[in-house]
Amino acid sequence: MFVVTLRFADKTKAPLFMDGHNAWIKRGFDDGVFLLTGSLQPSAGGAILAHNASPEETELVCRMTPSSPRGLSALKSSPSHRAVPTNGSPF
Repeated sequence: MFVVTLRFADKTKAPLFMDGHNAWIKRGFDDGVFLLTGSLQPSAGGAILAHNASPEETELVCRMTPSSPRGLSALKSSPSHRAVPTNGSPF
């Protein structure tokens, strides 16, 4: 499991790529790699909880966001220890 953050390098251009970025997020969920996504506030970027992939696969998938190749976002991926919900139930 990995915690991935994408931070805007130039958030003024981010709206130009939002449709493609949202399609990329949907594909990550459809492929079973993304477990959870959310925004970093205030409008700083986003975070992803990724699983079912190796560190290399996770990084590759995350670098496929439309903003990454254009230098509009910076990626950071950190491995996470097994998460256990506080209510004791499995995900």
